[in-house]
Amino acid sequence: MAVECIKDKVTRYPERASYSDEDLVAMLDRNFTCTVSFIDGGIPYAIPMMLASEGKTIYLHGSMKSRIYGILKTGQLIAISLLEINGIVLAKEIKNNSINYVSALIFGRPYEIDDTEKKIEVFRLLTEKLVKGRRDNSIKPSYEDLNGVFVFAVKPETFSMKARTGPPHDTSTDDIWSGVLPIQHTISEAGENAPEYVKSLYGKRIFI
Repeated sequence: MAVECIKDKVTRYPERASYSDEDLVAMLDRNFTCTVSFIDGGIPYAIPMMLASEGKTIYLHGSMKSRIYGILKTGQLIAISLLEINGIVLAKEIKNNSINYVSALIFGRPYEIDDTEKKIEVFRLLTEKLVKGRRDNSIKPSYEDLNGVFVFAVKPETFSMKARTGPPHDTSTDDIWSGVLPIQHTISEAGENAPEYVKSLYGKRIFI
């Protein structure tokens, strides 16, 4: 499929759209999960996966025994989506209820990473994205472990982002409360025996 055939432009509320590389990299940097969508036998599927990233390049990993390995190995065009929900928007009129969010839709073709050292680097990126400092306090994967795990890189061929922020769009003057209920994903305590690099994250906001 040619890139120009992909319908990635935001047509509804286009003022909320972004096609900025900087915005995309920032969103990839602060997230560690995504949804990978593909076609298999004419049927659409959407699979949640963890991700690592370097700039705009996305890295996906998993078991070579999984079905998605065969899909990714074909190099077919896939869609990767991310979503951050930041608030519930309650308007006076039900029709104007909404959510505040940031989303990204990325199209690209995966290519397999066979180089062992690069695979190790991807797992370093992923582990450090989850919890900074964890890699040096973990048992490293053996070469046998690495041989059973795939790593694919996806460089966006095209992408779009969209966001909503701010209060509800009220048109009624009725005496009904309206406003935004902020949503924050924060890290809770893991136990008193947790190491200091884990405890330092308590209360930190994350995106999932």
